[in-house]
Amino acid sequence: MTEKDIAKLVASGNINEARKRLEEAKPSLPESAFLNLLALVEAVSGNRLVSESIFLDAIQRFPEDLAPAANYASQLMSQGRYKDAIPFARKVWKSATSKSIQNVMPLVTAYLDSAQVEKAREVLNSLPDSEKKRERAKDG
Repeated sequence: MTEKDIAKLVASGNINEARKRLEEAKPSLPESAFLNLLALVEAVSGNRLVSESIFLDAIQRFPEDLAPAANYASQLMSQGRYKDAIPFARKVWKSATSKSIQNVMPLVTAYLDSAQVEKAREVLNSLPDSEKKRERAKDG
């Protein structure tokens, strides 16, 4: 079972199956991917502190893997902890190879919900013109 398949099980709320499949896939997964998925399983299981600890461990040990930072930022934001999410969302934004609206929206949201409008504007202004035009076309 692939990383994506396990993530789909987590997203669907099928936690017991996700946990089982994750353990089976552990030998074939990169450790950072395993920790990221385990943190997601723990978060959906309601073990927020355990999840947080696993995410932070993965972020520290595997700084090149952006998935744990992105998922941790998302978890913090879902808890209304926007200000706490900023460093992790910013890491994803700064490290992302493409500056797409999808990559910047978590950081923009965190800044706006933390009343840091100028910083949100700075991030939005970093988008390539093609992304800005695409978003305006959707809105129009």
